[in-house]
Amino acid sequence: MALTSNVKAGLDLPVYEFLRPNLFTNTGNSAGLMSIPGGKDRFMYWYRADAGSMQRYDAYSDSFVRMAYPPQASNNLSSMFYTTKGYCGSVITSSVSGLSIAAYDGSQFFVGKRIRITKGPGKNQERTILSVSAPVTVDRMVLTAVTNNQGTNAGTVIFTDTLKSMSANQYENFECKVVFGTGYGQVRRILYNTNNAITIADPGLAGVVYNHSPHVPTSPAANSIVLIQSSNIIVDSPWTILPTSDSQFEILDTGKVSLIHNVNSPFSFFEYDLATQMVDYKTIYGLRTSQFATDYAFTGGYTSETPSISANVTSASSLFFADSANPFDLYTYDNYQVKILSGTGTGQIRHIVSTALSGYTIDLPWDVVPDQTSAYSINNNTRIVYGMGGTTDSRLYNYHVEYDFWSHHPYVQDYGHVNTAYATSTAFEFPIPLVSISRTGNQAVAVASRAHLINSNLQSVTLNISGSTDPLYNGTFAVSASPFSATTFQYIMGGTPAANATFGYTNSTTRFFDATKAWTVNQWVSSICYVFNTQTNQAPTLNARIIQANDRNSITVRGALGFTPSAGCRYFILPLMPMGYDQLEGLSATKLTYGVCSTGGLNSLTDNTKNWATNVHVNKRCLIIAGTLAGTEATITANTNNTLTTAIGTPDTTSVYVILGALPVAAAGILLDYASNTTTNKGKYLYFNRGGAVAMYGQRYNVSTMAWETFGYNLFASNAPAQNTSEYPYGGSNGGQCSLYDYKDRIYFNPGGNSRLIYYLDLTNMQIYNGGFYPYTSSNSGYTGTRHIAMLNVDGLKFLYYHRCGSTFDMYRHMVTF
Repeated sequence: MALTSNVKAGLDLPVYEFLRPNLFTNTGNSAGLMSIPGGKDRFMYWYRADAGSMQRYDAYSDSFVRMAYPPQASNNLSSMFYTTKGYCGSVITSSVSGLSIAAYDGSQFFVGKRIRITKGPGKNQERTILSVSAPVTVDRMVLTAVTNNQGTNAGTVIFTDTLKSMSANQYENFECKVVFGTGYGQVRRILYNTNNAITIADPGLAGVVYNHSPHVPTSPAANSIVLIQSSNIIVDSPWTILPTSDSQFEILDTGKVSLIHNVNSPFSFFEYDLATQMVDYKTIYGLRTSQFATDYAFTGGYTSETPSISANVTSASSLFFADSANPFDLYTYDNYQVKILSGTGTGQIRHIVSTALSGYTIDLPWDVVPDQTSAYSINNNTRIVYGMGGTTDSRLYNYHVEYDFWSHHPYVQDYGHVNTAYATSTAFEFPIPLVSISRTGNQAVAVASRAHLINSNLQSVTLNISGSTDPLYNGTFAVSASPFSATTFQYIMGGTPAANATFGYTNSTTRFFDATKAWTVNQWVSSICYVFNTQTNQAPTLNARIIQANDRNSITVRGALGFTPSAGCRYFILPLMPMGYDQLEGLSATKLTYGVCSTGGLNSLTDNTKNWATNVHVNKRCLIIAGTLAGTEATITANTNNTLTTAIGTPDTTSVYVILGALPVAAAGILLDYASNTTTNKGKYLYFNRGGAVAMYGQRYNVSTMAWETFGYNLFASNAPAQNTSEYPYGGSNGGQCSLYDYKDRIYFNPGGNSRLIYYLDLTNMQIYNGGFYPYTSSNSGYTGTRHIAMLNVDGLKFLYYHRCGSTFDMYRHMVTF
């Protein structure tokens, strides 16, 4: 029977309980806690940065269990965040009310969960899983060789059995389980296979499949035995459109914990899948090139319990929808997400770019345009994670969960893979970039730039081929089953070309092609383009440039890239407008605080389109977001009507800049919390404290207006006094602060600096109240990059959990009052 809390605020003191000792002492900056927002699970997750060790605490049994180690230990700076994105995979086969998927021993956990088809045939359908079969073994391998490039730029893991004679891609999307020898017990998904080898990790598939590069903590070796298996799931109602082996799925809300380690350049990024307990290497896409200096924090990626609005569409077009019964003012739901709940276009999710009385503009065209039968909801964006760094910068980071890349921009306008020739299918979600097509008579053999993931053994595949200057190579063709490999396929043409295929486009350092597109001429002028130099590395080089021109299927950038993009390289098109830009003088074109450099000199940047007030931007920060000096940030020491003096180096006409909002450089003890489920202003604000021993009033980031707001009451802790007496909500150190959003209307925090007090900020009235205290003195000073408060909901009671920092094993909890 659920317990009822009769603890009353103002009448009862919190009851403290000592819990089982930690598995390790909380020394230095090493330990961090994380619970699922609102404490909705029985578990919290505990990471020890210096040892690379991760544990899970079970509130029901008051005990710990050690989890799989991430690939790398941190350097005493680590951060964790939770996303609702669940376990992802690819369909093997389907039936009227079922799917065959990779089998995991723990997949019974999926029973009762919602499954969503995210890509390919059947996209946007959601069903409830009724049952999952035991793993079915279809083949086995006795390994003769293992290639394990995990942790290097190559990033691939390949298991070979020279005695096997498999068909190419026969076991794509099955699981492989090591049942004997080195690596015993490990389970991983097969991405593709050749006649005698299976590949389970390949960063070249980033952006094409999820979980493309899972960590293998113990590499199998020769004579290890591997079983190849699958499982069958049954869903609660028949599929409207039958998924195929080109479809991908997500088990909703099973959740992932992401680990950011402040090592390497810029940092290491891993994702821990809570359903399968697999760790996935994540590619580091973004503008940052160096480590964080002292501290950093990330938040977001989860949604509110109830939508901000649920209603019916009254009209819609490709990039637009309207609800005449619920008109809203400008910005109301900018950067939220909309989901079509029922009716035409059910299941589609889009990012809202702008809100107006007439309706809403979205980021990418609808797959199926909604109509008056369509019910929709608007909620905060679960596909965005926000981050701030310490000491070296003031910029706001944005991790796009859906695309697996970092930027300083609020949404993606378009994306794709560079190609001058390609193959597409009505069944296959992604175009396949081609690097060559040769012929013997009328038989053409196409070579893809990466594993193409077409499984011709399980289906009849028809592809549309385009890009050759000889029309005989182009058209719609059935793929032959042989010869066939993970990177090649054959088709029969209607005649015999005179020579091997040549393609009609050539990429350069200033212009690249995506032959699959049909853009309007110059529709992307003045947008920002991110281009990556390889599709085969875990840490590709990024160049960001402003777009100077585009035609139907090519982009010309201002200023040469540092490389010539090749077939398969990823690119993204983003709005020129960055997050967190200063809006002090208004939003007219001449007052905007972002744009393109007209002329540049040493530590000087001029934009001839501007007319700022003299020295209005002194002590603000200037960030170069594209072109020459991209990623550089410095303080503005003076400005004229159109020129900034700032120690960024020497920009040029390729440099794109932004003046950041009234936000000083962050320091140790940085806090960032996303209030996604508040009673009012649901999902509207990120609450921020910059840390350090500098007085500071409350600051929050408005997700819709993309502006930093400052208001009168000190948020979290002002860090003003030199000494902390634990009598007031102030911290006296450059570190040790930590916070926790309770998934409703409170942000709990400890101000650091050896303070024993726990406070909370009430988001309904912006007042700070006492929320408890540590039973014993706790040395929190210097705890940067970590958090030591969590929340769990046990039988309907909310408990705050925290560990006692400073070379102790102690951990305790108390019941919060309401």
